[in-house]
Order: sequence, then structure tokens, then C-alpha cells
Amino acid sequence: MTTAEDASPDASQNPWLSISAEDYEAHMGAAGAQQLKFLSEVFKNHLDEVRPETVAVLGCATGNGFEHVQAKVTNLVVGIDINPEYVDIARDRFRERSWNLQLFCSDIKNIELEPRSFDLVSCALFFEHVEPSLVVAKAHRWLKARGVLSTVIQLPSDTGKSVSDTGIESIKVLEPVTKLVAPDTLTELAESAGFQLEKAATTTLETGKSFRVLTYRMKSQGTGP
Repeated sequence: MTTAEDASPDASQNPWLSISAEDYEAHMGAAGAQQLKFLSEVFKNHLDEVRPETVAVLGCATGNGFEHVQAKVTNLVVGIDINPEYVDIARDRFRERSWNLQLFCSDIKNIELEPRSFDLVSCALFFEHVEPSLVVAKAHRWLKARGVLSTVIQLPSDTGKSVSDTGIESIKVLEPVTKLVAPDTLTELAESAGFQLEKAATTTLETGKSFRVLTYRMKSQGTGP
């Protein structure tokens, strides 16, 4: 059973609610960011590697990467995002599909998914805007035995700015609230929760911004905390 207490988040409480889908996609796909394609490819790689029957995508936005889901492998994708416009667009874009899509508009703090229901939980550029320990704990609760938590986190930039300058004014509200998470810190949290680091790689885009792609797997029964 899925429960979501925060179906209508207050825009005054989260800056993501003030950024339109048009601005979000223009920023993420702009030459100054180039992140939509990168994140889509990372999600595809994780789908190919894990071959999950069930997937939960935290901070799914407008569904970037959902086009890579293969019905012969995956039968359920659950997407969660705090911005209702993003959720509506994702639902409309993937209306014609042969796999089951369930989308929820909620703050991650206020939603619970069925325990031990997912083979893959994906969090791309999500930990920078949430409480990492809370998300890691929920992912551990929702994943099946030997399930995988896949993450993309942003590394510090030479410019000192966490948000790329693409000329999209509304995106700038994220700069003061974006908190980068060190890979070692995330790995320590994950291992304490019952995960083991399986794979790690760094990608630097043409923009000069770098990202750490980390894959964690649930520890075998009896080896967790």
C-alpha cells in the first residue's frame, strides 16, 4: 500500500514548486548544463544492469529516462516528485505504454511505499535537496532482498556554484538550498543502513561539472545492521 500525506505541497515551503516544467527542462537540457541526456543514459544503464521487475524513481520530475523502460523486463515504475506539474507531464508523456506507471505528487518525507517491493530505487540529483539519511532508510525499507539503490550526486565545481548558469532565472532559487553530499558521506550512510557499495564512477560533462554515480546493493540477509 502507498500512502502520501502531502498531496498538495505548499509552494512557500519548497523552491522546486516555483520552477515550471518548461524552465526545468530548458535548464537541464541547456548547453550550460547538459544534464538531461546524461541522467537519461545513467538510468538506462542501471535498468540494463539490474533488469528490475519493479522500479521506484525518487524525484522523477517529468519522466526523463522513462523511455528506456522495457515492458518485457519491467512491469512497474513508481515515480515520486514534489512538483504537481512535473508529475502531470510525466503521466501524459507516458500514457501510451505497455508497463504499469504509478505517479505520486508528494514530499519524500510524507510518502510510504510497500516494503520489500522494489528491485531498483533510483535517485538522480536528489540527495542534494533532501535529508540523505531519511531517503537511504526508506530505500532500504522499500527494496527487496539484494535490491539496488542507484544514485547520481553532484561534485563540487571550480566555480563554487552548485547550480549551473544557463540564463533560466527561476532556477536560481535553488542555489542557496542545494546541499552537496560527499560520496564518502553517502556511502557511510548507506553502509550503516544495510547496503554495500557495488560500483562507483565519476563523469565530467563538457560543461566542467562532475558527478559521482554510485550503486549500492542490499546486503545479504544476516549481514545488515
